[in-house]
Amino acid sequence: MSAFWDRLRSRGSKGAITLIFGTAFGQLITLAITPILARMYSDTDFGYLSLVLSSASIAAPAAALRLESALMLPRSSRDATALLSAGLCSAVVISAFSAGLLTLLFSFGLLENMSRLPWIALWVAAIVFLTAAFTLLSQFALRGHRYGPVARRSIYQSGLAAGAQLGLGLAGASATGLIGGYAIGRVAGIAPLTLALRSELERFGRGDMRRVVREYWRFPVLFAPSAVLNSAGLVLPILFVGTWFTVADAGQWGMADRLLAAPLVLVATSIGQVAEAHMSETYRESRPGLARYYLSVSGVLAGMSAAMVAIIVFLGPWIVPIFLGDGWDKAVHIMIALLPMLATRLIASPMSKVLIVLQHGAWNLVLDVMRVVMVVTAVIVAISLDLDVVEAAWCTSITLSAVYVVTWIVGLQLARRYTPASPQPIPA
Repeated sequence: MSAFWDRLRSRGSKGAITLIFGTAFGQLITLAITPILARMYSDTDFGYLSLVLSSASIAAPAAALRLESALMLPRSSRDATALLSAGLCSAVVISAFSAGLLTLLFSFGLLENMSRLPWIALWVAAIVFLTAAFTLLSQFALRGHRYGPVARRSIYQSGLAAGAQLGLGLAGASATGLIGGYAIGRVAGIAPLTLALRSELERFGRGDMRRVVREYWRFPVLFAPSAVLNSAGLVLPILFVGTWFTVADAGQWGMADRLLAAPLVLVATSIGQVAEAHMSETYRESRPGLARYYLSVSGVLAGMSAAMVAIIVFLGPWIVPIFLGDGWDKAVHIMIALLPMLATRLIASPMSKVLIVLQHGAWNLVLDVMRVVMVVTAVIVAISLDLDVVEAAWCTSITLSAVYVVTWIVGLQLARRYTPASPQPIPA
């Protein structure tokens, strides 16, 4: 375990610390404005926000064809700029497709609860494009070690989103105030990245764009479907709640997710970066001890997870109603129900980086498919047994926690199978 803490103290570089600080500060802004917004907007308003973000989250990972993951690889800025432009063009097309597909579903009488919000298909399309652009530009900035703009984008995004949602709420806006404020925050996060990167963009031709897309074809063909499955497995529960129950129930669930997101993002992101860096170095230099390191970090994460669960269980029912105000009692119960998923995800998510380090794409895809299948199974069980929304949360949470346990076990077995004498990945 000491190896992990030594790595945590030394990791980094100033850039990594800057990124973690920016993410943490952005999360604190979001958390600080939550009690005001919870009293200003209704659970139905938050429900529409949750449904828009969940719908966008399914398409957004594939909107840029996962070319953002390839941006670190080209040696020339010309090729990187061509990849960036190809990703943005793809995002425009897939965003428009998302709006068209939702409109078609609404015309057939499906997703009736969602369709009651005017222009919701266009809101989803806008969030899909802005999310893809945000991710592409962030990766392009990290390619050039521009850590400052990447850290500031999180702060600008959270700050402007909070300010816009607050201002629109005071002006009398309802769900559109929350959604519009979120979109404004995305734009605010994109702006500093665009300004910082202008000098690094180079001219290229259409032939360059076609060439780099062919060269990095594995990202849209192999990794984009996996990313969609991974995201779908996380957001399908909210879409189910908003469709089978009510939009207000989706808002209660979304608020519970919002409160649990802060520890999840901070712990999983920071420790995940440290763990991935150490495991990558171990693999790259063909050193022993990968499985031992995997277990030591998992022990640290298990301790953090147990502490967070204990705090939420004992203090949550007392603090959260005071924090959110009246009308959010159901969110407290949903938050407690989601704790099994939170606890296992806090451990499995950072450690799943070993699948990427050892390049086990097949296992990654299998686990993503498994997550979606298990979530759909939980939904079928909830419908069959006529569970209420809190019971459905328990069913979904326990099901997903089982998936994360399997993910952790697979990661451990792959780490144990790795030997310095044969550093190439063992086929899954």
